[in-house]
Amino acid sequence: MEGRKNVVTKRWLIIGIAAMLTGLMSLPAASAAPGGTDRPFAATLAGEVTFEWPGESPSDCSIVTTKTHATGNATHMGLVEAFWSHCPAEVDYVGDGRLILVAANGDELHGFYDYFEVDGAPVLTAIALNGGTGRFAAAGGEIEANFGVMPMLVDGCDDPTNLDCLDFTVAWPWWATLQGTIDK
Repeated sequence: MEGRKNVVTKRWLIIGIAAMLTGLMSLPAASAAPGGTDRPFAATLAGEVTFEWPGESPSDCSIVTTKTHATGNATHMGLVEAFWSHCPAEVDYVGDGRLILVAANGDELHGFYDYFEVDGAPVLTAIALNGGTGRFAAAGGEIEANFGVMPMLVDGCDDPTNLDCLDFTVAWPWWATLQGTIDK
C-alpha cells in the first residue's frame, strides 16, 4: 500500500509541475505586443555633452546642436556606446532628438524624442524606439530617460542659471538611466 501511495503522489507531483511549467510558458505570449514580444529594457550611461553651431547631426538643427556621447551597459546589448543629438534652441522643432545605441557587436538600436525645457530645466519625454540594425532592425517600443548634466561655467562666474555664465566651449559631464520595453 505504501508503494502505491508513493506512485500516486509522484504522479500528482509530475502533473502539478507540468501544469506550472505550461502556465509559465503562456505568460510571455499573453504579454506579447503585436508582431513581437515586449522585453524589459534598462541601461546606465555616462559621458559628456558638447555643443556645435549649427552642428551636423541627424537632428538637422539650424541654430545649435547638443551632442552627447556616452558609454555604459544595456540589457539585451551588453556594453554600449550611445550617441544623442537634439536642437535645444528650437522649441518648435518636435521630434528632433535622435538616439543611437551601439552594442559591442555593432548592432544598433535607434530612437527619437522631443526635448524641451520647463522653467529652465531640461525635460526629455519618452524615447520611441524605431528600429536599428542587426537583431534590432525591426525593434520598436518606448523607454524613459532620467538624466543629469553638470553645466560648466566660465571662469569667474558662479550662476548656472545665467546663460552668460555657461561655458559652451567645453564638454559637460552627463549621465542617464533608461527604462522601458523593446518590442521585437
